[in-house]
Amino acid sequence: MKRIENQNLASLAATMGVLFLLSGCAVGPNYKPPQTSVANSFANAATNVVSPDEASLATWWKGFNDARIESLVERAITNNHDLRMATANLKEARALRRLTTFDLAPTVQANAGYANSLLSKAAAPPGTPSIDALVVAGEARFRSPMSCAAGAAADITSCVR
Repeated sequence: MKRIENQNLASLAATMGVLFLLSGCAVGPNYKPPQTSVANSFANAATNVVSPDEASLATWWKGFNDARIESLVERAITNNHDLRMATANLKEARALRRLTTFDLAPTVQANAGYANSLLSKAAAPPGTPSIDALVVAGEARFRSPMSCAAGAAADITSCVR
C-alpha cells in the first residue's frame, strides 16, 4: 500500500515538473518580437581595413609639430626590445601559419630498393628456370645487330627482335 502511494507521488511530481518546465516556453498570443535597428554598414563593413582615425592614431604625436617629441618617439621605437620581440613573434606566427597550410596539400611518398641475391638450386622453388637457361635465353634475345648482320647467328630467328 505504501509502495503504491510512493509511485503515485513520484509520477505526480514528475508530471508537475514537466508542466512547470514547459510553462516557461509559452510566450502568449500577444507576443511581438522587439524591433531593433542596425546600420547596414555594421554587417557589411570590411574588418581588415584601417580607418582614417586609426591611421592618425598611429602617429598622434606628429600633431604637436615638435621635433623633440618626434625624436623621442623614434628613439623609443628603435630601442624598445619588447616591441621588437613582439614583431618577431608576430612574423614567426605568420610563418608557422603558412607552413601549416602546406599540410593541407596532398603528399607523395615513394620508396625504392634493390637486392642483388642469388639462390642455390636447392633453395629455389620448384619450376624456377636455372641460371644457365636464363643466360642462353638472354643471349638469344640480346644479340647485337652487328653479329646478326655478320651471320654469326646459326638461327635467323634469334636475330629477330
